[in-house]
Amino acid sequence: MKKRRNYMYALIAVLAVFLVGVIFNIRSIREFYLAALAHATAIEVIVSAAIVGFVFLGNRYYWIIVVGCALVISIIIQLFLVGNGFITSLIMARACAFIGIVYIMNFVKLFINKK
Repeated sequence: MKKRRNYMYALIAVLAVFLVGVIFNIRSIREFYLAALAHATAIEVIVSAAIVGFVFLGNRYYWIIVVGCALVISIIIQLFLVGNGFITSLIMARACAFIGIVYIMNFVKLFINKK
């Protein structure tokens, strides 16, 4: 139950930041959200997030490994697949999309494995 509650708190925090950006018309938050949403639909981000999410599932430092892999994979995608150089905002948006996909997979797993 505690794990599910922590996941809900994280979801509420992310939604609160997004709503503040929309309500107060903060352009940088809206653009970052839209960029992360666009990267979340890319097949290379979805597949790599699923692989990393399942490979390191039982690890003690799961979220630290996921964040590190998200940054490394985002840099590799940006430099080798996209090829526009090292653009920090795009790398961070792709990493947030990666972490968001792993978060959603784990959140769904919590409700499926309800005990």
